[in-house]
Amino acid sequence: MFNIKKILIFKFIYLFRKFFSKEFDPSISRWLSKRNWSHKSKLNKKIEITTTVGCAMMCSYCPQTQYKTQGKSLPVTMDFEIFKKAIVNVPKDYTIHWTGYSEALHHKDFSKMADYLKVMGYQQHLGTTMFGRQKSIEYLSYSKVFKSINFHLPDDENLMKLKVDDNYIKGLEKAIRFQSSFLNKKNLDVMVIGNDFHKNVRKLIDQLLHEKVLDNSQIDIRKHLVSRAGQVEKMESFKMNERNSKNNKNNDKLYYCSWGRLGQGVMLPDASLAMCCCDYSLEYISGSLINENLENIYMHKKLFYKKNYENEEKNFFKGNFSPCSRCEFYKSI
Repeated sequence: MFNIKKILIFKFIYLFRKFFSKEFDPSISRWLSKRNWSHKSKLNKKIEITTTVGCAMMCSYCPQTQYKTQGKSLPVTMDFEIFKKAIVNVPKDYTIHWTGYSEALHHKDFSKMADYLKVMGYQQHLGTTMFGRQKSIEYLSYSKVFKSINFHLPDDENLMKLKVDDNYIKGLEKAIRFQSSFLNKKNLDVMVIGNDFHKNVRKLIDQLLHEKVLDNSQIDIRKHLVSRAGQVEKMESFKMNERNSKNNKNNDKLYYCSWGRLGQGVMLPDASLAMCCCDYSLEYISGSLINENLENIYMHKKLFYKKNYENEEKNFFKGNFSPCSRCEFYKSI
């Protein structure tokens, strides 16, 4: 959709920097990098949670080996007591996203953690492949704790390394039928990355469409890949955004995250916070929710406070910060 408000904001910033001052570049970059431009420029009020190190599926379009390698120093799974200590430092108006770098349903205490968040008053979003512990899979056939759910399902070319058997289909059907019985249609979608769903998944979806459990507006067949900070190789028949071409020596430009991910960090199993869902190599840890409030971490002091960016070659807002410098969402004004 043509975003007039965004155009006007960027025009104002351009003119302000050209005719008045670039002194406020750090604050402008941080503000832009925390906005969700696809939702009327609202600030992101989110945090993602990764409950385990490693994912069993090893999808072809996921840089999982990077996460496994760099996450060797982390606990393999998140301890429930650590989880509770960390959540205290997340304000109640933030939505908890069960997404991040691995499948949430792999964790033995997933249902326990989700129920705890419900009691504490948090809204929750779940992105799931429906592959995990049986207890967690069954949880989705009776629990009403989620505000929204994205079912990310197997494709017809086995890019998602997941065995689709009768038990998988039965668990998936129960979950979709139950969750669609009370969730608004715009808050539940069924997605595949590839040309189409696995044949058995497609058969189930067609049945649910016929019965009007789902409608076509909820079906998302994606043929576009995010490079995850340059760590996903181009794949035949998939589109990928080109990375922003830039002159790193041009100090006149102002860089920011056009995906708003400086306001959507990923909590790791030890409660430390990775900068965003693209940083599978864990190059930049923003802080720890064990001893710091999330909103304070989201100020990103290491990136934007004056005393911390004397080296202009590594400034986030100057266009030279890694891993962002490899990312297609790192844009300039």
